[in-house]
Amino acid sequence: MSSLVIDRPTADDRRQFFVEDCEPVRVELRQHFQRLREVLESRPLAAGNIRSIVLGGSYGRGEGGLLLRPDGSRSLYNDLDYFAFCHRKGDPATDEVLREIEKRESHRLGIDVEFTCLTESDLGTEPSTSMMFYDLISGYEVIWGVDFLRKFAGSIDATRISREEATRLLWNRASGLYFARCAIELGRDVSFIQRNHQKCALALGDAILATRGQYTSSVDERLNRFKNLAASDPWIELLLPAYEDAVNFKKRPHINVMSWEMMLAENDALVDRWQSVFLELEASRLGCQFESLTAYANQPGRIFPRIPRWKALGIAFRDSLFHGACLRPIFDYPRGALIRALCHLLSHDSESSTALLKLIPGLRVYPDDPPSPHDWQPAYEDWWRRYS
Repeated sequence: MSSLVIDRPTADDRRQFFVEDCEPVRVELRQHFQRLREVLESRPLAAGNIRSIVLGGSYGRGEGGLLLRPDGSRSLYNDLDYFAFCHRKGDPATDEVLREIEKRESHRLGIDVEFTCLTESDLGTEPSTSMMFYDLISGYEVIWGVDFLRKFAGSIDATRISREEATRLLWNRASGLYFARCAIELGRDVSFIQRNHQKCALALGDAILATRGQYTSSVDERLNRFKNLAASDPWIELLLPAYEDAVNFKKRPHINVMSWEMMLAENDALVDRWQSVFLELEASRLGCQFESLTAYANQPGRIFPRIPRWKALGIAFRDSLFHGACLRPIFDYPRGALIRALCHLLSHDSESSTALLKLIPGLRVYPDDPPSPHDWQPAYEDWWRRYS
């Protein structure tokens, strides 16, 4: 079987995939693409179901960062985010081969290689409402199959990104803050910690831009727009230095030498900034003021009111059937329970243990000593991965 591979020309091939020229890493990336194609060509059942595989994310848009190592060499740093558009989702042969590629190539490249399986219908008639689809259509590389995304290129509009997308972005990046906090407690993985800190700082500005209809896929242009907002808004001006640092880190990632105490202090400061942005944007979205993360977590209303109750209940039933448990409250979209849980985890309130047990099944009970943040991580992360 031979694949139909489309290599879209770029204005400057030296800038393809990365913000700066590095031919050795570009060669390594192209060799990775070839291995991916060879695996698919050897698995006709899976390949027959896959219409197209496109590389999205930073590398797909030509904004991928290259880690500068102490010896002066550079290496891949960001995740490789693939979208596999299939005739049908849930195909066992397709899932098997994509998981195999993920495992092998993640180990070989030293970064996460991840596939998201979709059908063309998942894009809907208005892909701009999803930040993920907006970014994907704004910039991607076709690795296998046909390029049917180009038909959307002229129709995407950032002003149509839904406000729930900012909520989702902030939840995901604050989850990264929580995971980084756990890593700090355990004294491991400095690169992971610093990366998640910078991703959260970037998300604060991106969420604000998205809710104001000024988001764009270009990180440089986002910085320019954020600076313009900061010129007339003191609240945004306070966030600007960290946002600018995060943009620079995204383009040229590096490892800073910091003590564990410094990283912990940085984590605390980011949680404070995240809380300020999150509660401000959620107050606007939900039409209700929240004085603290605990107050937000304990609110009686649904966090995702636009999701029909019957649909939320159906998801809870499905989770109970296939996973043996479901998140609560069952009449809200499951992501709502996880956001509430994260607010408790980040606020360090005295009642967090009791509150978490009501939200997330599978948590251990600590009758004697109060748990450390990392004690809750396995159960929270398991559910987070299902709905992130």
